Amino acid sequence: MTAISLLVMFLIVPGVIAFYMFRQAFNVLAEDPSKSAVSCLAESRRLMEGNKFRLFQLDMTYIPFIIFSSLPLVLFSYMGMPEVGNYTKLVAIFITFILKLPIYHAMGNLFFGETVFYELMVAKGFSNFIYKGEAVFRAGARAKYFKK
Repeated sequence: MTAISLLVMFLIVPGVIAFYMFRQAFNVLAEDPSKSAVSCLAESRRLMEGNKFRLFQLDMTYIPFIIFSSLPLVLFSYMGMPEVGNYTKLVAIFITFILKLPIYHAMGNLFFGETVFYELMVAKGFSNFIYKGEAVFRAGARAKYFKK
């Protein structure tokens, strides 16, 4: 039993570390599609040096949000589907889709947070972060709210 738990520990922990090490490879490729897969992995490894635990912490902050957004679907699956004649499966598919919407929202927030994390890593922090639409946003807000 101890041997199995040690084997699992020696395979899972390095796997999680490798997962976080190469996690930003897709963002690197999206930013520069001319890069090869190996160079994207190397760039991701370089970017994640010292940032793996930060990204892990960011992921852990979304766990309660994802769990709570999954509750309606889980509760519905335990309650069962009432009989609605010939349309039972169609109604079940529709209700399942509706109940999955909070999960889609939670996962969208997770992916958005990870993308902002990548942008902040590339910009080396908030002080160097430049939002490309900031000038347009500020000009529009200034014109709308600070009329003379």
